[in-house]
Amino acid sequence: MEFMDFIKALSKKIYDFTDKEVGIDNINVLTKPCYYIQVIDYKNEFFANYKKRIFISVDIMYIPENDENNTMEVYKALDELDNMFEIKGNKILKVKDRCLTLKNEHTKMIDGLGHYIFDLDLFDVYGTDLRTFDNSIETIKEVLNNPDTEEMEYEILKKLQLFDEKGEKVPLFDENDNLISEEVFKKLSLFDKNGVPFNYKIMRNLKMKLKK
Repeated sequence: MEFMDFIKALSKKIYDFTDKEVGIDNINVLTKPCYYIQVIDYKNEFFANYKKRIFISVDIMYIPENDENNTMEVYKALDELDNMFEIKGNKILKVKDRCLTLKNEHTKMIDGLGHYIFDLDLFDVYGTDLRTFDNSIETIKEVLNNPDTEEMEYEILKKLQLFDEKGEKVPLFDENDNLISEEVFKKLSLFDKNGVPFNYKIMRNLKMKLKK
């Protein structure tokens, strides 16, 4: 996931929701009322096993049509931005195939301009595209439903130590020993305990090693 992936996803979301011009470069060429995306901070921290941590802090500026008597207009625009990100009690921005949770979001008005500020803090992989990995839940279901599937393979799936992008452990099975739903699985970006993205091929390689 690259810097422009965030900017493109954010600018498209704002435009689709508000139908107003969104700028990222020259603020002076925009037609008011409009929005301007300012990146306050952007950092990449690289780790072993193709894992990196991305931090980005963003200020969405709302520029009203008139320079005076615009307080209500500005606060209304900020409320609309807040509603735009709302998904079941969380503030979410979808970037490519990832649903990212906004953090530290807050609003303010300075010199007649509205500011909607938030942070994104996530783990990703570099050097390898997550979408090339065979980590679909359908693949796992096929294995579990296959009468030729060995018990050993099933036990490996159950004992896999998998973690989400926040470092929290995520089991593939629920408390009733059933595979987690496809809806839940699709929302997860899973990594093993060493930070390597989970995919079924890695699990099969592990099985082969154990059989030797």
